Amino acid sequence: MTRQQVQNYVAGEWRSSSANDFMPVVNPATAEELARTPLSTSREVDDAVQAAAKAFPEWRRIPVGTRVQYQIGRAHV
Repeated sequence: MTRQQVQNYVAGEWRSSSANDFMPVVNPATAEELARTPLSTSREVDDAVQAAAKAFPEWRRIPVGTRVQYQIGRAHV
């Protein structure tokens, strides 16, 4: 069975990683491998950190109840 390869979510968009190494995403209850996530490059991590820092001032003004709903929605992606 081919496992899904997870992409990075940066600055509001899904991005494929240029990484060559991946880590399994495992269901701890069953030990089943659900997907594979990239061990992203340092440049990709830097890009994600910069995007998060840029978004934070606006994000912090959003009411916590709204943020929670957004996070729950992302969990199902």
